[in-house]
Amino acid sequence: VAGLVQLLQSVPLLVREGDLEGAAEACDQALASSPGIAHAWFLRGFVHDVAHEHSQVAPCMRRALALDRDRVDAWLFLAEAE
Repeated sequence: VAGLVQLLQSVPLLVREGDLEGAAEACDQALASSPGIAHAWFLRGFVHDVAHEHSQVAPCMRRALALDRDRVDAWLFLAEAE
């Protein structure tokens, strides 16, 4: 669990540093081990958005919302993506 938390906490820092590939990899690793975590899906969609991979944002946000309907941030990104 600690490793998963650390992976997810690293994503915003990697994005700020411009390491979108590293951020995407961290999200993908987290999702591979724990696909039921809404925050991981949100972060993956966020990384897609920052990388201008807009067609990938909505599916990630939908997945996050399927797991946690109360994620206001995911609703906002989904609205922008559609």
